[in-house]
Amino acid sequence: MHASSKIIVWSTLVPNVQASFVGEYFLHVFTSTYLEKGFPACFKSHHSFFVIPADTFASKVAAVGDEYADSSIGNVTGSNSVNVFLGLGVAWSIAAIAKAAKGERFEVEAGSLGFSVVVFCCTAVTAITVMMLRRNKKVGGELGGAKAFKLPTSLFFTFLWILYIVLSSLQTYCHIKTNF
Repeated sequence: MHASSKIIVWSTLVPNVQASFVGEYFLHVFTSTYLEKGFPACFKSHHSFFVIPADTFASKVAAVGDEYADSSIGNVTGSNSVNVFLGLGVAWSIAAIAKAAKGERFEVEAGSLGFSVVVFCCTAVTAITVMMLRRNKKVGGELGGAKAFKLPTSLFFTFLWILYIVLSSLQTYCHIKTNF
């Protein structure tokens, strides 16, 4: 194996193994003590505590290095996709194989997933609309620009994130009733 391949393998493997051990302990203690089973996954995802700083740094480097910051947005969406697909997909695949080996069936209850997906899609469409409106040359593009546009946009995106957490949490704790 080439030296650069070893670096890639180890730089991917070691933090994820470490995150798994530390994160599983944190997740077990925190969720068994304070949170309902269906509480929004973004609070229960131990992986995000380790990955966010690296993702943020890579996105900043991509934004600074590209004239239009398109690669920064691609980095964020691609990284989040990989985190979800690997974080859920690998764990669920292992669980399904282990259950099948025992002759059992692997099932995951949907819980509050439907409502959370609807809320997420609404906030995502809103965020994408704001980014499309920011493409105006007077604003300065999707990212950055004058403080008169940058700060309100950042605050609005933070509000969307908090809105998602609050609505999903209220539904999980049965304060919002849904049929899906």
